[in-house]
Amino acid sequence: MPGDWWQQRANERAYLGWMWAHPGKQLLFMGQEFAQGAEWSEAHGPDWWLLDPQYGAAADHRGVRDLVRDLNTVYRATPALWQRDTHPSGFSWVAGDAAEDDVVAFLR
Repeated sequence: MPGDWWQQRANERAYLGWMWAHPGKQLLFMGQEFAQGAEWSEAHGPDWWLLDPQYGAAADHRGVRDLVRDLNTVYRATPALWQRDTHPSGFSWVAGDAAEDDVVAFLR
């Protein structure tokens, strides 16, 4: 992902928000739920040590973990996000033509 550490975390948070709001099922793979930067390895599994308070950047990783928890809470409490998840009437564009402004808006 391009950018410095801060930009990468900001992009990841924006992506997670988009994924939870957009139709379809959310898919996270081994470590994405806490911003593991390294590719998952069958040999050692997720890098849980990234959440250890002794690690200097642990707050960033815990922040992403907490965001995923909060997105799950909102998702469960908001039927519009899942009741018509696979039906065309469950999604409509409000603004899909403002790419120059980096804006998209849709209804669920």
